[in-house]
Amino acid sequence: MTESSGESEHEAILHYLRRHPEFLARHPDLLSGMLPPSRFDAPSVVDMQAFMVTRLKDQMERLRSSAEDIIATTRSNLSSQMRTHAAVLALIEAVNLDQAMRALAEDVPMRLDVDAVIVGVEGTLIPLSPATVRLKYGTVANLLGPREVVLKSDIAGDELIYGGAAPLVRSEALSKLSIGGSPGLLAIGARQPDAFQPGQGTELLIFLARVIEIVLGRHFGS
Repeated sequence: MTESSGESEHEAILHYLRRHPEFLARHPDLLSGMLPPSRFDAPSVVDMQAFMVTRLKDQMERLRSSAEDIIATTRSNLSSQMRTHAAVLALIEAVNLDQAMRALAEDVPMRLDVDAVIVGVEGTLIPLSPATVRLKYGTVANLLGPREVVLKSDIAGDELIYGGAAPLVRSEALSKLSIGGSPGLLAIGARQPDAFQPGQGTELLIFLARVIEIVLGRHFGS
């Protein structure tokens, strides 16, 4: 290869890189094998070493941020799981319907760290209590449609569901129930507008709803 052909190749490479400044960003593995120039070689030469260090710092910062997000999410999920398990234990320890209703009204909201927990059933099957409400026929279908769970944020609580606690409710989780063969729902309300939001996981909520079905069904059937 002659000197002139070598210079032509260099010029072609430089021309290509100038026209495609994103090339090295799309192929960062090339940087690891490149020899960075000294900042003293020429005033106009880009200090590649500084560029590589800055790039590595940016990558480390992104990794650190991602790790912190994962840790925070894991802790939140674990906390939610522990609260749900505590609420379930309070329910299954009830030996009669009165105790089950008291657990729904007092223990479950406290364990879940929410402001209202209501079980609504269409018709007159369920007895009225601070934790229960009788719903008009068709209410569950209107609120949930074909969905098993609905999460809502930044809302005003529905007085027909939450009664006197409605002004406290700014976000809610609704889950379908079947009590004694009648359509029903589990409504959990919180004063934080973003405590429940679309996109959150619903497995624990569905689990809690199934436990409530079993507990209330057991007492209604006795």
